[in-house]
Amino acid sequence: MSDFDPHLTIADLRVLFCVKGVKKQMDAAGLDFASFIKKGAKASELRGVGLDAQVDRAVEFVKARDAANG
Repeated sequence: MSDFDPHLTIADLRVLFCVKGVKKQMDAAGLDFASFIKKGAKASELRGVGLDAQVDRAVEFVKARDAANG
């Protein structure tokens, strides 16, 4: 894992995944979906609970978006 640890929001994840699916995965992992909707979370906080593939994809998306936006 790189040092890049962005703060992810539902807006970052919903570009790649449906909100219902994100909620289902977070509920299964025991994460507070309502809190995530309000505050988001660091990518590192979402790893290690069964969301790694989704988080990795979202991080790559954020990297690409940030690079495109300068």
